[in-house]
Amino acid sequence: MRRLSGGAAVADTTKLITDLRNLVGRVIWDIGGEQGDLLARAADELERLEACRRQLLCGITAVKNLIDNSDGVTGLHLNGDDAPWAELRSDGRYPWLVPLDVALEQLAESKPE
Repeated sequence: MRRLSGGAAVADTTKLITDLRNLVGRVIWDIGGEQGDLLARAADELERLEACRRQLLCGITAVKNLIDNSDGVTGLHLNGDDAPWAELRSDGRYPWLVPLDVALEQLAESKPE
């Protein structure tokens, strides 16, 4: 059995969800009825949320790669000046990307030990 400590994430959530789906299938077989239907719906929702999580991770990674491979944004201030990424990050003069920095911190903290 896999145990999680604190808020630590499991590296392979797809495997965890597959294992959970198999367990739910066995439980549904044992208890059936309304409770079994509820468990099946919960497993479906978990799979949907995992697909959303994977897509969000791809989006966050794409933005991080864009930032890592460019200097900033041109025209953001509507005056023709460049806006370097450092100015737009959490410690910058115009911290537009604070939510991205928070998401990146959470991802870094959730990596397996």
